Amino acid sequence: MKVWRHALSTMKALLLSASLFHVGCSWAMSNMTDNQMSSVDGEGMVFGLENFSFTMAPTSYIQLVGTPPSSAAAAAGWQRGDTYLYGLSITGTGAGTSWFGPGCSTSGAVGDLGCPLGTGTIKDFASVYNPFILRAFQYPGFDYQGNSVSPTVLELQGPTQSDPFRLSYWGEMQVNQGAPLSTTNVCGTSYSCFLQSQMIFEGKIIATDASGNALPSVVRLMQTTDTNSNDAASGYYLSLGMNVDLALSGDFRFSVAQNSDSPNALHVVPDFNDQEGIFIKNFNAYLPMGMLDYQNIVVSSAPAHDGNFSIELMQIPNVANVYNNFYCGTSLTSGGACATNADGSVANPNPLSHGFIQMGTPLSNGSVDMSTSGTSTSNGLFFQSPSGAVTNLGTVQINGLLIQHLKITTTGA
Repeated sequence: MKVWRHALSTMKALLLSASLFHVGCSWAMSNMTDNQMSSVDGEGMVFGLENFSFTMAPTSYIQLVGTPPSSAAAAAGWQRGDTYLYGLSITGTGAGTSWFGPGCSTSGAVGDLGCPLGTGTIKDFASVYNPFILRAFQYPGFDYQGNSVSPTVLELQGPTQSDPFRLSYWGEMQVNQGAPLSTTNVCGTSYSCFLQSQMIFEGKIIATDASGNALPSVVRLMQTTDTNSNDAASGYYLSLGMNVDLALSGDFRFSVAQNSDSPNALHVVPDFNDQEGIFIKNFNAYLPMGMLDYQNIVVSSAPAHDGNFSIELMQIPNVANVYNNFYCGTSLTSGGACATNADGSVANPNPLSHGFIQMGTPLSNGSVDMSTSGTSTSNGLFFQSPSGAVTNLGTVQINGLLIQHLKITTTGA
């Protein structure tokens, strides 16, 4: 860990401007002379991704392999599960095609979401004037003990302006692979059960707050700042930590229905229905997971060292400078006592630690739009049947989303 930290602190400034044409095909980069390099004083590396796309064949996959359950878990009904993600694609918007090629429909409510694969490249996925930035940077703030610090972090910061893109994949969830054929199998005469689905998103990895500010997606890596050796067992003590600011805006579709001529067979590309699915129109979300420098995501092995692990968003320490900054600070270095309203609520919540999720465009005053029709397909969350029948559940708005502590531990089941 110390070697990694020293490497960050001695990282020299470097500025590269790259235009990427179709991942896996070609990189176009400009040469820089020694004299040009000596005059560069920017921090980090920048990546301008123009005319960008990434596509996998519909039969190419990423597999997440499950393990057989323990005897106790099996007796309780648990079965092995495997997941396959096929045909991951990031392309331009437009009419597009299905997994089989031409033949999908973009008419009616579904629009571009009727075709999983977009056409062409994304002109400015990250313009050279608004690129991805990879840099070592020092942010002032409070450590886990509440002291003022400025540790070095390695961060990848996304653009604040880009052209929309279409992301899609189809997947399989398979249960009980490798189990013996049995008439009592929950899938009848099959060796295993499976569900095939597709996910389509069209939009940007950028969110917009209530004031109209663009919020980029950011990932940061750093050494955790808990220096109390008594906390070593918690996984916080001098560990590798991560912060993630997840920003996303656009339209979603998740569907499972297949046409009558679809193979409907395991590991065979399905022919999905063009209309059916769960849709979210005008989705806008910003989720800050972790705060510099006192709350990070850490990964730890289980105490039994049996292959299980925990992913934890560290709990907020009971230190005034820290919790006042977390709840009501106006910057990374403000940790004064929180002012409250008459009802006891925080008067000015810290915008850096509070996120939001919106499903559907809110009204101009920020409130939920109660006028959305039960059959609307232009805004909010709705279900659509294969025949085109629509049930709209309305718009959803969650503001002030705050994650104080979160821990997920695998159990081997």
